[in-house]
Amino acid sequence: MPTCVIYCPMPPNLDEVDALLRSGKHVITPVGWIYPYKQDPHSTDVISAACREGGVNFHPSGCNPGGIAERFPLTFTGWCNRIDRVSTLECGDCRAYSSPGVMMEIMCFGKTPEEAQNNPFKGFLSAGFFQSIDMVCRGIGLRCAELPIHPRIQPGQPAN
Repeated sequence: MPTCVIYCPMPPNLDEVDALLRSGKHVITPVGWIYPYKQDPHSTDVISAACREGGVNFHPSGCNPGGIAERFPLTFTGWCNRIDRVSTLECGDCRAYSSPGVMMEIMCFGKTPEEAQNNPFKGFLSAGFFQSIDMVCRGIGLRCAELPIHPRIQPGQPAN
């Protein structure tokens, strides 16, 4: 019987994670709940209670979110005497990304802006970004009352 589960579905399911933790299994996941305390207090409460009941740990981690988007800004701002503003822009060259299902269906590459706007994964994708911002703000001692973020969905240009 496993004592640790690597949990990687898309999208993640809170009821499944809750059941795994309560059954006494540690859970490691790269999807969801990287830093949910502000954006998703319900999930935070469920996961915390399940960990206590099961006597286990929950370890959400990943490259982005969960790593680069949080650790780099926290490291780099640690070198500063004064911080006036923190800005974030996410860019990536996805030409060699080897998961067309993720790129086309989840991230809506090749879709119209209207199709992307109605994407059921849009909230899930945004949540990771918002959690990253919350983690960085907390780490550098800023209080983010409201996030002034309004994702723009617009047609892109094909890469050469």
